[in-house]
Amino acid sequence: MNVDGTETIDRNTIAGRFIPVIEAMFQSGARVRGQPLGETKYSLVLPAWVHNICDKFIKTLFRNVMEMAPRDNQFIARQYGQIVGLLLRGVVVYLREFPEILKKHGLEEMLHLTDEQGKKLDEISGMPLIISAASEYLHKPITNEGELFETVEQSVEKRAEDIVAHFFLVLRYLLDRPVQEQYEFLRGIPEGFKAFLNFQSEFTGEKRRVEIYFSLLRYWPEIVEMQKAQPPKTRRDLLDWLEKQEERQLVTDAKLFYELCDEIGLDMAPPGHPFGSKRA
Repeated sequence: MNVDGTETIDRNTIAGRFIPVIEAMFQSGARVRGQPLGETKYSLVLPAWVHNICDKFIKTLFRNVMEMAPRDNQFIARQYGQIVGLLLRGVVVYLREFPEILKKHGLEEMLHLTDEQGKKLDEISGMPLIISAASEYLHKPITNEGELFETVEQSVEKRAEDIVAHFFLVLRYLLDRPVQEQYEFLRGIPEGFKAFLNFQSEFTGEKRRVEIYFSLLRYWPEIVEMQKAQPPKTRRDLLDWLEKQEERQLVTDAKLFYELCDEIGLDMAPPGHPFGSKRA
Protein backbone atom coordinates (compact mmCIF):
# COMPACT_ATOMS: atom_id res chain seq x y z
CA MET A 1 0.00 0.00 0.00
CA ASN A 2 1.25 3.48 -0.81
CA VAL A 3 2.43 5.28 2.31
CA ASP A 4 -0.02 8.08 1.53
CA GLY A 5 -2.87 5.67 0.84
CA THR A 6 -3.36 7.02 -2.68
CA GLU A 7 -2.35 3.99 -4.68
CA THR A 8 -2.34 0.24 -4.11
CA ILE A 9 0.72 -1.45 -5.62
CA ASP A 10 1.63 -5.12 -5.47
CA ARG A 11 5.37 -4.95 -4.88
CA ASN A 12 5.74 -8.64 -5.67
CA THR A 13 5.00 -8.00 -9.34
CA ILE A 14 7.48 -6.72 -11.91
CA ALA A 15 5.34 -3.67 -12.60
CA GLY A 16 4.88 -2.96 -8.89
CA ARG A 17 8.65 -2.86 -8.47
CA PHE A 18 9.70 -0.87 -11.50
CA ILE A 19 6.88 1.51 -12.51
CA PRO A 20 7.41 3.58 -9.32
CA VAL A 21 11.16 3.68 -10.04
CA ILE A 22 10.58 4.72 -13.66
CA GLU A 23 8.30 7.54 -12.55
CA ALA A 24 10.89 8.65 -9.99
CA MET A 25 13.54 8.68 -12.72
CA PHE A 26 11.36 10.90 -14.94
CA GLN A 27 10.70 13.20 -11.97
CA SER A 28 14.46 13.50 -11.36
CA GLY A 29 15.06 14.29 -15.02
CA ALA A 30 12.38 16.99 -14.97
CA ARG A 31 13.94 18.60 -11.91
CA VAL A 32 17.39 18.66 -13.50
CA ARG A 33 16.03 20.29 -16.66
CA GLY A 34 13.84 22.74 -14.76
CA GLN A 35 10.63 21.34 -16.22
CA PRO A 36 7.23 20.93 -14.49
CA LEU A 37 7.15 17.71 -12.47
CA GLY A 38 3.59 16.79 -13.34
CA GLU A 39 1.52 14.41 -11.22
CA THR A 40 3.38 12.17 -8.83
CA LYS A 41 1.40 8.99 -8.35
CA TYR A 42 3.29 5.71 -8.27
CA SER A 43 6.66 6.86 -6.89
CA LEU A 44 5.12 8.09 -3.62
CA VAL A 45 5.53 4.55 -2.33
CA LEU A 46 9.33 4.71 -2.65
CA PRO A 47 11.67 5.45 0.26
CA ALA A 48 13.85 8.56 0.06
CA TRP A 49 17.02 6.60 -0.73
CA VAL A 50 15.49 5.27 -3.99
CA HIS A 51 14.73 8.83 -5.10
CA ASN A 52 18.32 9.73 -4.24
CA ILE A 53 19.61 6.93 -6.49
CA CYS A 54 17.42 8.21 -9.32
CA ASP A 55 18.83 11.71 -8.82
CA LYS A 56 22.37 10.35 -8.98
CA PHE A 57 21.60 8.34 -12.14
CA ILE A 58 20.22 11.44 -13.88
CA LYS A 59 23.23 13.55 -12.86
CA THR A 60 25.84 10.91 -13.77
CA LEU A 61 24.77 7.94 -15.90
CA PHE A 62 22.23 9.91 -17.95
CA ARG A 63 23.91 13.30 -17.68
CA ASN A 64 24.97 13.29 -21.32
CA VAL A 65 21.43 12.46 -22.41
CA MET A 66 20.05 15.33 -20.32
CA GLU A 67 22.56 17.78 -21.75
CA MET A 68 21.92 16.86 -25.39
CA ALA A 69 18.18 17.47 -25.19
CA PRO A 70 17.15 20.67 -27.10
CA ARG A 71 16.04 23.60 -24.94
CA ASP A 72 14.08 26.77 -25.65
CA ASN A 73 13.51 25.74 -29.29
CA GLN A 74 17.17 26.43 -30.08
CA PHE A 75 18.88 24.58 -32.92
CA ILE A 76 22.36 23.53 -31.79
CA ALA A 77 23.91 21.39 -34.52
CA ARG A 78 26.12 19.36 -32.22
CA GLN A 79 23.24 18.50 -29.90
CA TYR A 80 21.10 17.34 -32.79
CA GLY A 81 23.98 15.17 -33.97
CA GLN A 82 24.19 13.67 -30.49
CA ILE A 83 20.48 12.88 -30.56
CA VAL A 84 20.86 11.15 -33.93
CA GLY A 85 23.76 9.11 -32.56
CA LEU A 86 21.72 8.16 -29.50
CA LEU A 87 18.81 7.02 -31.68
CA LEU A 88 21.13 5.01 -33.90
CA ARG A 89 22.57 3.26 -30.86
CA GLY A 90 19.05 2.49 -29.71
CA VAL A 91 18.32 0.81 -33.04
CA VAL A 92 21.50 -1.26 -32.74
CA VAL A 93 20.61 -2.34 -29.20
CA TYR A 94 17.09 -3.33 -30.23
CA LEU A 95 18.01 -5.19 -33.40
CA ARG A 96 21.34 -6.77 -32.47
CA GLU A 97 22.24 -6.52 -28.80
CA PHE A 98 18.96 -6.99 -26.93
CA PRO A 99 18.85 -10.81 -27.35
CA GLU A 100 22.47 -11.01 -26.13
CA ILE A 101 21.65 -8.84 -23.11
CA LEU A 102 18.77 -11.18 -22.22
CA LYS A 103 21.04 -14.17 -22.62
CA LYS A 104 23.74 -12.59 -20.48
CA HIS A 105 21.27 -12.15 -17.62
CA GLY A 106 19.65 -15.55 -18.09
CA LEU A 107 16.43 -14.09 -19.50
CA GLU A 108 16.56 -15.47 -23.02
CA GLU A 109 13.88 -18.04 -22.15
CA MET A 110 11.39 -15.15 -22.01
CA LEU A 111 11.53 -15.08 -25.80
CA HIS A 112 10.29 -18.67 -26.04
CA LEU A 113 7.71 -19.23 -23.31
CA THR A 114 5.38 -22.20 -23.12
CA ASP A 115 1.70 -21.54 -22.44
CA GLU A 116 2.19 -22.47 -18.78
CA GLN A 117 5.23 -20.21 -18.48
CA GLY A 118 3.35 -17.40 -20.18
CA LYS A 119 0.51 -17.72 -17.67
CA LYS A 120 2.97 -17.62 -14.80
CA LEU A 121 4.62 -14.52 -16.28
CA ASP A 122 1.22 -12.82 -16.50
CA GLU A 123 0.73 -13.46 -12.78
CA ILE A 124 4.02 -11.91 -11.73
CA SER A 125 4.12 -9.11 -14.30
CA GLY A 126 1.43 -6.99 -12.67
CA MET A 127 -0.37 -6.49 -15.97
CA PRO A 128 -3.30 -4.48 -14.50
CA LEU A 129 -0.83 -1.88 -13.23
CA ILE A 130 0.99 -1.85 -16.57
CA ILE A 131 -2.30 -1.30 -18.42
CA SER A 132 -3.33 1.48 -16.03
CA ALA A 133 0.02 3.27 -16.31
CA ALA A 134 0.08 2.89 -20.12
CA SER A 135 -3.43 4.32 -20.39
CA GLU A 136 -2.35 7.41 -18.47
CA TYR A 137 0.94 7.86 -20.31
CA LEU A 138 -0.51 7.34 -23.80
CA HIS A 139 -3.72 9.27 -22.97
CA LYS A 140 -5.86 6.46 -24.33
CA PRO A 141 -8.18 4.05 -22.50
CA ILE A 142 -6.76 0.51 -22.56
CA THR A 143 -8.67 -2.40 -21.08
CA ASN A 144 -6.68 -5.57 -21.86
CA GLU A 145 -3.33 -6.94 -23.00
CA GLY A 146 -4.32 -7.08 -26.66
CA GLU A 147 -5.24 -3.40 -26.70
CA LEU A 148 -2.04 -2.62 -24.78
CA PHE A 149 0.28 -4.27 -27.29
CA GLU A 150 -1.64 -2.81 -30.23
CA THR A 151 -1.59 0.70 -28.78
CA VAL A 152 2.10 0.53 -27.88
CA GLU A 153 2.97 -0.77 -31.36
CA GLN A 154 1.02 2.06 -33.00
CA SER A 155 2.62 4.60 -30.69
CA VAL A 156 6.13 3.33 -31.44
CA GLU A 157 5.48 3.32 -35.20
CA LYS A 158 4.10 6.86 -35.05
CA ARG A 159 7.05 8.03 -32.99
CA ALA A 160 9.50 6.42 -35.43
CA GLU A 161 7.79 8.08 -38.40
CA ASP A 162 7.93 11.47 -36.67
CA ILE A 163 11.63 11.03 -35.87
CA VAL A 164 12.48 10.09 -39.46
CA ALA A 165 10.50 13.03 -40.84
CA HIS A 166 12.16 15.41 -38.38
CA PHE A 167 15.60 13.99 -39.25
CA PHE A 168 15.13 14.78 -42.94
CA LEU A 169 13.99 18.31 -42.06
CA VAL A 170 17.19 18.77 -40.06
CA LEU A 171 19.33 17.50 -42.94
CA ARG A 172 17.58 19.84 -45.36
CA TYR A 173 18.11 22.73 -42.97
CA LEU A 174 21.81 21.90 -42.55
CA LEU A 175 22.39 21.97 -46.32
CA ASP A 176 21.99 25.73 -46.23
CA ARG A 177 24.05 26.22 -43.07
CA PRO A 178 27.77 27.02 -42.77
CA VAL A 179 30.22 24.12 -43.13
CA GLN A 180 31.29 24.57 -39.49
CA GLU A 181 27.73 23.91 -38.34
CA GLN A 182 27.51 20.83 -40.57
CA TYR A 183 30.77 19.62 -39.04
CA GLU A 184 29.42 20.12 -35.51
CA PHE A 185 26.35 18.02 -36.41
CA LEU A 186 28.53 15.18 -37.70
CA ARG A 187 30.82 15.51 -34.70
CA GLY A 188 27.89 15.01 -32.35
CA ILE A 189 26.77 11.68 -33.85
CA PRO A 190 29.54 9.50 -32.34
CA GLU A 191 29.20 11.37 -29.04
CA GLY A 192 25.53 10.45 -28.85
CA PHE A 193 26.27 6.89 -29.97
CA LYS A 194 28.33 6.27 -26.83
CA ALA A 195 26.47 8.64 -24.50
CA PHE A 196 25.44 6.03 -21.92
CA LEU A 197 26.41 2.62 -23.36
CA ASN A 198 29.96 1.59 -24.18
CA PHE A 199 30.98 -0.78 -26.97
CA GLN A 200 30.37 -3.78 -24.67
CA SER A 201 26.73 -2.68 -24.14
CA GLU A 202 27.56 -1.74 -20.55
CA PHE A 203 26.49 1.50 -18.94
CA THR A 204 29.18 4.16 -18.94
CA GLY A 205 30.48 5.50 -15.65
CA GLU A 206 31.79 3.73 -12.59
CA LYS A 207 30.76 0.15 -13.25
CA ARG A 208 30.79 -1.14 -9.66
CA ARG A 209 28.73 1.77 -8.34
CA VAL A 210 26.18 1.43 -11.17
CA GLU A 211 25.81 -2.30 -10.49
CA ILE A 212 25.15 -1.70 -6.78
CA TYR A 213 22.61 1.01 -7.55
CA PHE A 214 20.75 -1.34 -9.89
CA SER A 215 20.79 -4.10 -7.28
CA LEU A 216 19.33 -1.75 -4.67
CA LEU A 217 16.60 -0.60 -7.08
CA ARG A 218 15.77 -4.16 -8.09
CA TYR A 219 15.17 -5.26 -4.50
CA TRP A 220 13.80 -2.07 -2.95
CA PRO A 221 10.64 -3.76 -1.54
CA GLU A 222 12.70 -6.39 0.30
CA ILE A 223 15.11 -3.74 1.59
CA VAL A 224 12.20 -1.68 2.94
CA GLU A 225 11.03 -4.74 4.87
CA MET A 226 14.57 -5.41 6.12
CA GLN A 227 14.68 -1.86 7.49
CA LYS A 228 11.68 -2.72 9.68
CA ALA A 229 13.15 -6.00 10.98
CA GLN A 230 13.55 -6.72 14.69
CA PRO A 231 16.23 -7.07 15.81
CA PRO A 232 17.44 -4.42 13.33
CA LYS A 233 19.43 -5.54 10.29
CA THR A 234 22.79 -3.94 9.60
CA ARG A 235 24.33 -2.83 6.32
CA ARG A 236 26.56 -5.87 6.54
CA ASP A 237 23.41 -8.02 6.61
CA LEU A 238 22.08 -6.13 3.59
CA LEU A 239 25.32 -6.54 1.64
CA ASP A 240 25.46 -10.27 2.38
CA TRP A 241 21.82 -10.65 1.30
CA LEU A 242 22.32 -8.69 -1.93
CA GLU A 243 25.38 -10.72 -2.90
CA LYS A 244 23.41 -13.91 -2.26
CA GLN A 245 20.63 -12.70 -4.56
CA GLU A 246 23.09 -11.63 -7.27
CA GLU A 247 25.18 -14.80 -6.79
CA ARG A 248 28.39 -12.76 -6.99
CA GLN A 249 30.57 -10.42 -4.98
CA LEU A 250 29.50 -6.80 -5.31
CA VAL A 251 32.46 -5.13 -3.56
CA THR A 252 35.93 -6.21 -2.49
CA ASP A 253 35.72 -4.04 0.62
CA ALA A 254 32.48 -3.67 2.59
CA LYS A 255 33.46 -0.10 3.51
CA LEU A 256 32.84 0.92 -0.10
CA PHE A 257 29.25 -0.32 0.22
CA TYR A 258 28.77 1.52 3.52
CA GLU A 259 30.06 4.76 1.97
CA LEU A 260 27.65 4.37 -0.94
CA CYS A 261 24.78 3.85 1.52
CA ASP A 262 25.79 7.06 3.31
CA GLU A 263 25.71 8.95 0.01
CA ILE A 264 22.11 7.93 -0.74
CA GLY A 265 20.87 7.98 2.86
CA LEU A 266 20.21 4.25 3.14
CA ASP A 267 20.23 3.44 6.85
CA MET A 268 19.26 -0.03 8.02
CA ALA A 269 18.41 1.00 11.57
CA PRO A 270 15.61 3.29 12.83
CA PRO A 271 16.58 6.88 13.74
CA GLY A 272 18.30 7.02 17.10
CA HIS A 273 19.27 3.34 17.07
CA PRO A 274 22.90 2.55 17.92
CA PHE A 275 23.42 1.35 14.34
CA GLY A 276 23.83 4.87 12.92
CA SER A 277 24.47 5.96 9.35
CA LYS A 278 28.23 5.75 9.82
CA ARG A 279 28.12 2.26 11.22
CA ALA A 280 27.74 -1.07 9.43
